Amino acid sequence: VGSIVDSANMQRAGEALQILANTTFMNVVDAASFALLFPIVCRAMRESVHDAKKKGVQVVGASVSLIASPELLAPYLAELMPLLRECLMHPAADVEREAAKTFGLLAGGLPQVGDDDIMPYLLEQLASQNTNDDVSEVDRRGAAHGLTEVLIRRPDLLQGCLTETVLPRIAKGETAETKAGALAVFQFLPHLAPSQFLPYLVRCLPTVLAALCEDSEVITKQAKRAVETLVEEYGPSYPKLLLAHMQDSLYFEGEAQDMAMNLFFFFCDKIQEACKFGQDFTSVEVLSPTQRRSLLSSIFIARTDPNHAVRRSATLLWKERVQSGPKAKAEILPLLLQLLKGLKKSGQPARVAAANACLAELKTAGDVQDDDLENVEAAYFLADGASTAASAGGAATAAPRPPPARAELLRSRARKVLPEQELPVPLRAYIESVVVSCCVEASSKAEAIE
Repeated sequence: VGSIVDSANMQRAGEALQILANTTFMNVVDAASFALLFPIVCRAMRESVHDAKKKGVQVVGASVSLIASPELLAPYLAELMPLLRECLMHPAADVEREAAKTFGLLAGGLPQVGDDDIMPYLLEQLASQNTNDDVSEVDRRGAAHGLTEVLIRRPDLLQGCLTETVLPRIAKGETAETKAGALAVFQFLPHLAPSQFLPYLVRCLPTVLAALCEDSEVITKQAKRAVETLVEEYGPSYPKLLLAHMQDSLYFEGEAQDMAMNLFFFFCDKIQEACKFGQDFTSVEVLSPTQRRSLLSSIFIARTDPNHAVRRSATLLWKERVQSGPKAKAEILPLLLQLLKGLKKSGQPARVAAANACLAELKTAGDVQDDDLENVEAAYFLADGASTAASAGGAATAAPRPPPARAELLRSRARKVLPEQELPVPLRAYIESVVVSCCVEASSKAEAIE
């Protein structure tokens, strides 16, 4: 109360925020309680001091999550939304995180506000083109974080947002900032909602990997971080969903190939985490026998790649992840020849050059003859991997839209009943608001009808 009376005294506001931040709420927050909290947290969120802003956003987020009915927030949205937007674009990660959570709670509790206000704003900021590159990146990161929290709370929007907005922006975005902002979504969504994103992994991964081939560093930096997040979350548990596309990316050209090899090395490290004592890549149980041989074939081919950085990393992988090199080579040789033939048949210079270099080494070692390649059928990394991933990932289905909020239902019912009554036109809106407010506060349907 003292902080509310003396609103200009930031010392009192700080003490009040400290008490609120350390308070464990045992009951829901009603309209009167939030009305007391709101002036204090608004004052804190306007402060430039990081600690005050952080605590203010935390209290707002906790209050929104515990509020008795989300409709009670409607009178405060006009003042609350600009403050949350400012905090979402704050360079401090903890302030951004709390603001993003609050956006998600608001979008989930008030679907109409989420559709009409929050989603358009976040999608607009996702392509921010501020004159300052650092500020622009912070804006896009905040928008991506906020969008992720909204999609978690509103699963009915997830499929449409990914397939109709995010992926098309990465593939066909008009500016580098548009593509980079869309890629930033994949730095948060797989991490914060791994089970919800899993059905979309196979569909999204090729587009994200393809962004490594872009010329702009703004795009490739975000693409690299996005792939790292995907590998971090799904590499140890679902390597079969990533394997085929990670293998295929080793044949990018230029700097994209270097980044792809580094990511492939990171992917192999995650597979290594699934190896039990005494196992190597020839016996790791998280992959099927065919997938293990395919993985080892990719490493073996990369050992002779024309790119020296790729050769160095692949040679290190072969030494560290295989206990017996000659035994592993003999085991993978039949599939290796099929994959080499597939690379040569592709006609792409990088793939043909890699296949020719590997064949030359095999011939020098006496493992194959000149005509051995003619007697095998061509195999491709993506052929088996894509089908396996599709069957393992399952089909993604859109979630139903959340039901209308209680206040929306009551308001629509009141609007149907009120026209039947003879009410003065100037007072009609006021009477409607009073009736809806009384219905919201009613504890039962019978009381609301009365």
